Amino acid sequence: MTEHGNAGARERIEEKASEAYEAVRERTHGLVDDIREQAETIAARQKAMIADRIDGTAAAIRKAAEEFDAQQQPVMAGYAEDIATAVGSVSKAVRNREVSEIAEDAEDIARQHPGLCLAGCVLLGFAAARFLRAVAEPRPRSRTAAVAPSDGPGMGGPV
Repeated sequence: MTEHGNAGARERIEEKASEAYEAVRERTHGLVDDIREQAETIAARQKAMIADRIDGTAAAIRKAAEEFDAQQQPVMAGYAEDIATAVGSVSKAVRNREVSEIAEDAEDIARQHPGLCLAGCVLLGFAAARFLRAVAEPRPRSRTAAVAPSDGPGMGGPV
């Protein structure tokens, strides 16, 4: 083959490679767009579920405020109502803001108040542990497994 023939073959190969690259690029962009759309749909559903749970928490706190009021404890009722109002405003913020905005706010709070963030994580861990223990299958108890006063430490029983 001549140099001119090699140049033509090379150009055709480069053209085919360029076409293949563009086809892969377009398909990849399409897949990324599909994944992004699905993620946004899932995030919106989760956001709505979280907001509903926060509303439920606010309602429970309001009920506690009513009970304090019924027990003639107006100071505690006032505190509970204030907390319920604050929790309700968090729910509204979750509903009305985009997931990315919420994530940015959480990130900003974590940067500005790392101790608060750490404390929140610890509390969340304790809550998760309690929840997991509560939903775990209860172990069967027998009446003979109850500890008798003579079985305690220093009473001659096992330690």
